[in-house]
Amino acid sequence: MDFPKSLAAALYLLAGRFTDGDPINGVPASIDPASHMNAVTDELLNVIAGFGLVPDETKFDQVFKAIAGRIGSAGGLSFRNLLINAAGMINQRGYVSGAATTSANQYTIDRWRVVTSGQNLSWAASGAVNVMTAPAGGVEQVIEGVNVLGGTYVLNWVGTATAKVNGADVAKGGTVVLPANTNATLRLIGGTYSMPQLELGSVPTAFELRPFDKELTACQRYYEKSFPLATAPANAAGLFNYLPQQGAAGQMMVFGNFPFKVQKRNASSAVTLYNPVSNNAQARSLQANTDFTSTAANSITEYGFGVAATSPTGTIAGNSCALNWAADNEL
Repeated sequence: MDFPKSLAAALYLLAGRFTDGDPINGVPASIDPASHMNAVTDELLNVIAGFGLVPDETKFDQVFKAIAGRIGSAGGLSFRNLLINAAGMINQRGYVSGAATTSANQYTIDRWRVVTSGQNLSWAASGAVNVMTAPAGGVEQVIEGVNVLGGTYVLNWVGTATAKVNGADVAKGGTVVLPANTNATLRLIGGTYSMPQLELGSVPTAFELRPFDKELTACQRYYEKSFPLATAPANAAGLFNYLPQQGAAGQMMVFGNFPFKVQKRNASSAVTLYNPVSNNAQARSLQANTDFTSTAANSITEYGFGVAATSPTGTIAGNSCALNWAADNEL
């Protein structure tokens, strides 16, 4: 978009711009051609329609509302991508690139699951993102309905993979209508992909690379563990949580509460406890150096869970129980 400088003489532009003219000094008024007025109007209409609004000649704030609705009236293009871990850099489960899955819809890197058992997700690093390779059966993410405003959304990615949203084919830069407050499923199939982005509107924007800590927090709403990010659950050593002593001689019983770092989406988390020494799914008495025979998570809510651990013999002195845990609340 620019002034019609190529027709400056014919339209009587002054210094490349429109003028009302100056009869005293012999400066004619500019001609305002239909082609230029149509071009200006089309530019504004493209902004309005591109951000999902319907142009209305009786309204005079639609350009502002279109832009503010995407970036906020204070500016900033943040959290417009509905996909979490779109860069593929967060891997709390310690999934190994190219490892065959053992069940259908098995989660691999955070928020992404391989649809078909026995297939795999693989990747190669490329700067601040990973370039993923989706299997023939696809890898998918279920988008929680509370994050879906509803309306027209546009999908874009880089690579050779194809895509479906809620089972319907969607091309690169293509749109799909999503109902409000309803889960949606994106599936990428049979090829490479990186920087996938599903956002409100009909025009794709540049990929949103969110800070790692913000992306990790978003992932932990669905899956969280107490041990280091680089450690797989089968090797859950290194982080001890201590439970206060309860019980008397011959009882060997402890219990305590463990808060989640991030509130889960509901109270249906599957909590697995890990012995930080043997990596078995049970707790350990540090001072007696023995496993408890009965250890289970209970009273699970979206905020945390409780643990009761018992053993038939012996006594426990002081802080005496150590365990690691993982909480799965995926869609």
